Amino acid sequence: MGDACHKMLPNAGRGTVNAMLDAIILANSLYEIAKDATYSNIRSAFEEYYNERFPKAKADLESSKRIASLNSGQTWMDDIMRKVTLNFMPSSVINMSFMKTLAYRPQASFLPKVEYRGSGRVDPQKESKRYLQEKVTTV
Repeated sequence: MGDACHKMLPNAGRGTVNAMLDAIILANSLYEIAKDATYSNIRSAFEEYYNERFPKAKADLESSKRIASLNSGQTWMDDIMRKVTLNFMPSSVINMSFMKTLAYRPQASFLPKVEYRGSGRVDPQKESKRYLQEKVTTV
């Protein structure tokens, strides 16, 4: 399903990863309105989902296009870029790119947060008002 919805190179499973991120963000958006599922709230939940996911999915797609061009481009410019990138690109630059991609790690907002024990940066996630409210009322 992920590669069908996200037309990206299959390297690193980016299509599948994007599909899982879609599912998490959509579940979070729908969770927020579950007790008041009016047409307006459902529409705003899907708009919230779109606003969060579209820019990130588009950026992954553009990155995938650049990698495809780098890996299999047929022009002389593609050949030069491939040789320069693969032979002279410092590993620190490549690692920075990976760390930027891996910083976006949303979690299901209706479950307790997983403790972060890594060394890289993690993008902040919007807190679930409903989860915090339910947590307070059950304690």
